Amino acid sequence: MSDILVQRYPVHAEFIGGEIKSSGVAHDDYARMSTVTHKLAEGRRLAVPTWALNDDEVCVVIAHAMEARAGMRSVKKDTPVHERLLRAEKRLKETQPILVARIDRLCSRYMELKKQIDGSAAAVMGSLVEGVDTQLRLLDHMPQTYLGVIHFYWRCGYNSVATAAQLGMKPPHVRQILSKLVEYAVQNGLAAPEAITRHCYTLTEEERLQRALDKKIGRVAARVERTAERLRLLKEERDTKAAAAAERTARIIELHKAGKFTVDIARELALGKDGSAIVNNVLIQAGLR
Repeated sequence: MSDILVQRYPVHAEFIGGEIKSSGVAHDDYARMSTVTHKLAEGRRLAVPTWALNDDEVCVVIAHAMEARAGMRSVKKDTPVHERLLRAEKRLKETQPILVARIDRLCSRYMELKKQIDGSAAAVMGSLVEGVDTQLRLLDHMPQTYLGVIHFYWRCGYNSVATAAQLGMKPPHVRQILSKLVEYAVQNGLAAPEAITRHCYTLTEEERLQRALDKKIGRVAARVERTAERLRLLKEERDTKAAAAAERTARIIELHKAGKFTVDIARELALGKDGSAIVNNVLIQAGLR
């Protein structure tokens, strides 16, 4: 029987050639598993550009982006894409010593500004250092970075935050790359991403007023419910205090009739430093003094 016709499950084992082969997934492992679905362009204003789903057109856009980053203005479009990429990568690697010298100067200036009381200038200089450091880190794998942004953002449906997490970048940098890629694609005659039109239901004036009225009624009802609950809690608290006071009064009268002194009654009922006065007031109100 062909393997295509064999139905397999996440947790399964097979006896093949005298050996037991398994997927390595136990039932406990499967119980903790979950799936995540990414929808393309979910909640976005612009749809996925058609060229981002075409490998050949993606290569053309990445080659143009590399050339623009390397400062190559006059480029023959009929040159093979791999030759354009190699030429742009070579030009970019030539700028590495310049970037290293620049970041050394910026770091020295940053350390000088850190010694000052006002840290605003140091913060600005720190952002400049971070920008040059990002250029150096991405210098050796810029095509892979462009391709990763296209893959995760447009083909997998990730947002800029998730895409940045996958590539070890920051979300603003991802959004900047996306904007540049769209610009380079248009310059190469490729279609820009289309705007996503969402069908909205327009309410009539009567429906709008009815919704506003329903919301207002709901708010009033919620306020009335909260007030009623507050009154119920206050009543319960008042009843509890009244029951406790009645029980204390009955106990004081009982102990008084048993022949105990006021001080002893206050001590036994733990009435505090004003216990004697409380006992006397109860006895006076009861007509026992």
